[in-house]
Amino acid sequence: MENSAPKEFKPETTEVKHVLVVKFKPETTEERIEELIKEFVKLTDVFKSIKNFIWGKDESIANMTGGNTHVFQLTFDTMEDVNAYIAHPAHMGFAKQLLEATDSIILMDYKPVTVTIPHA
Repeated sequence: MENSAPKEFKPETTEVKHVLVVKFKPETTEERIEELIKEFVKLTDVFKSIKNFIWGKDESIANMTGGNTHVFQLTFDTMEDVNAYIAHPAHMGFAKQLLEATDSIILMDYKPVTVTIPHA
């Protein structure tokens, strides 16, 4: 079998994924979670630098979530766009609401590295 492993892993773009993995407080109702998600989506109207917004709820059977139930991923062109988003009053106002409703948030910003799968 020929070794097809890449010689080095490097991001192919300046694109940045801004990812939140969220554990809501037990007392945060489904209705409140839905309201927060709608408010989060509204930020895409304020920030034209958000190129994509996806979110979902955990469906894993692995039971390794640490109680985290939701994931949110925003795509920006550059880290500078992410930094401007984070510092903006509209984001800060939403972040305050989200923090009040959560027990924990894991936040990561990364530049994707694509691995081509020959059989795909």
